[in-house]
Amino acid sequence: METVGDLLSDKGYRVWTIDQGASLQEAASHMLQTAVNSLIVLDGGRPAGIITSRDLVRALANRPKSAGADLVAEFMSEDLEIATEGDELAAVQARMVARRIHHIPVTRDGSVVGVLDLLDVVNRQLSTARALTDDLSDCMTGPARR
Repeated sequence: METVGDLLSDKGYRVWTIDQGASLQEAASHMLQTAVNSLIVLDGGRPAGIITSRDLVRALANRPKSAGADLVAEFMSEDLEIATEGDELAAVQARMVARRIHHIPVTRDGSVVGVLDLLDVVNRQLSTARALTDDLSDCMTGPARR
């Protein structure tokens, strides 16, 4: 059984954050500079929510003239689905798909230590499936030259 921690060990435990009082323009710039699609939103150093590129698009569509100056706190998601390092990866993927979540914070002892993207999870499962297929093929026909 592969866990969230297994994937984060390979992906890395990087967490990008922004203060809830920051503007959406600052959030967009931060996402662009760090090449991420979500930021953990902090309130006094503690996690308060998450803002995603989808939230930025929604803000722009709803308030095209003022969106850049609006605050992150107005558009962030506060009802976070959380994973822990010990959670089974397949179970987390099922939760993400069922709730249509693309980014899920990962916690250890109440602190956010990483963020999983649904694409991270899908790519991991594809890689695992390829390795299994190769192993089965080797068992049936002998090792292939790769």
